[in-house]
Amino acid sequence: MFQNFTLFTWLYMAGAFLSFLFSVALWFLFDDAETEAIFVGLWVPSILSLGSILEGLRK
Repeated sequence: MFQNFTLFTWLYMAGAFLSFLFSVALWFLFDDAETEAIFVGLWVPSILSLGSILEGLRK
């Protein structure tokens, strides 16, 4: 399954995962940062959607 992933796929998946981790860190580790955590959490589907669209254009 993972052998079909290109470097581009790994990069945008890693970016989405790092965004998720950053959002969780903001939510749990910083006081009064819930709004920022939600904002950063919205990046995850945006990164995945953009990466998927760009990957489709490359093929």
